[in-house]
Amino acid sequence: MTDSKENADNQQNILQHKKSRS
Repeated sequence: MTDSKENADNQQNILQHKKSRS
């Protein structure tokens, strides 16, 4: 039941990916 935590981790991962791509 760590959907919320995984979701937050996923969002941060995507954010970092976007920053790296910039």
